[in-house]
Amino acid sequence: STVLWILCDAILIQTNHGPVKGYESNVESVSINIFKNIPYAKPPTGNLRFELPEDVDSWLDHEDLRQEDDILCPQPSTNRHGKMKKRDSFMGQEDCLHLDVYVRNNSETADLRPVLIYFHAGMFSYGSKNEYHPEFLLSLHDIIVVIPNYRLGILGFLSGVSSEHPANLGLWDQRKCMEWVHKNIESFGGDRNRVIISGHDAGGASVGFHILSPKSHLVLFPEVELSWIHGFSVDLEQLPSLPLNRKLDVTKMLVTS
Repeated sequence: STVLWILCDAILIQTNHGPVKGYESNVESVSINIFKNIPYAKPPTGNLRFELPEDVDSWLDHEDLRQEDDILCPQPSTNRHGKMKKRDSFMGQEDCLHLDVYVRNNSETADLRPVLIYFHAGMFSYGSKNEYHPEFLLSLHDIIVVIPNYRLGILGFLSGVSSEHPANLGLWDQRKCMEWVHKNIESFGGDRNRVIISGHDAGGASVGFHILSPKSHLVLFPEVELSWIHGFSVDLEQLPSLPLNRKLDVTKMLVTS
């Protein structure tokens, strides 16, 4: 059941890991509760860099959570058109596995509501949850929207060299987000049995990869792919031509930096 308090204009909800604080926004005369920067996995730093995401530790006070509005994973600095500002310019921080939850407040029904998980675009190299503002969507439809960050670039998609160090960690982050939703979304009034995964560009491709993964049956939801072509493919014959030593050199550089 949903646990919700209204305290000094702050909205508090108790999740399985601890309390989270939200705030109210109004769009087209519809009240929407927004919960920013909820951690869904441990920070992938130190010994957890290049490792599968792990369940986040619990916290006691919502004030323990980060309050910044612009948490994003490490990526090249880009302008609003997605072009790099200058060479070797980066932004973001590794402690970035957070998600935002948007909940329509004045629901017309007490029933649990359907949930949309949206994976952001950016060619698996840039982008974040901060670029999307689904308030208008919620003003039209009584749903809950969840938007996560996931690791990008080398930190998220460096080729794995063994089963102990798997590849595509960004996709594993997305799956950890889906697991978090399955365990926690009822606290926000969402129905964990009515969850749709969706995305645009790289996010849409991610949805396709989750559908193809043999492990996805554990958390698989219906899907909606936006701006992604089913004919997209990876040339497996080209992959062996990428020098393994080059991959190892990049990995060593990152680990020792």
